[in-house]
Amino acid sequence: MLPKWHVLLGAILSIILTIFFGFSWQASLIVFIASVLIDIDHNIFYILKFKDISLKKAYTYHAKLSHNHKPMMHIFHTAEFLFIILSLSFLFPIFMLLFLGMLFHSICDFLDMAFKKDLSSREYFLLRFCLSTPSKYI
Repeated sequence: MLPKWHVLLGAILSIILTIFFGFSWQASLIVFIASVLIDIDHNIFYILKFKDISLKKAYTYHAKLSHNHKPMMHIFHTAEFLFIILSLSFLFPIFMLLFLGMLFHSICDFLDMAFKKDLSSREYFLLRFCLSTPSKYI
């Protein structure tokens, strides 16, 4: 899903959380930021692979992939990472807000890929990726 849609949907979610669920604007802002910044793992992959910190080039690179993200790991999008954030929320409540934003983002990505009939384009589990991916991709 394009970043503009994550920004729009994250903003709508934050407004709903504030108006209908009584979240403070600060809590809703944290959910919004988490729902957008989870995609920073795309940039981390690009930086590690190409030794280049250009966000524009990273965006262009990922846009040209046409949804074939299997050779790369978007670590913040994995079930294991989400589980770690959820687990931390029992110790530090702010992590529940991060988890909500990240989970919302992941659900939006999943629904977008399902609509495009492209569910196999991404790896959802870090462990399976590590066990099945040739080392040239890691």
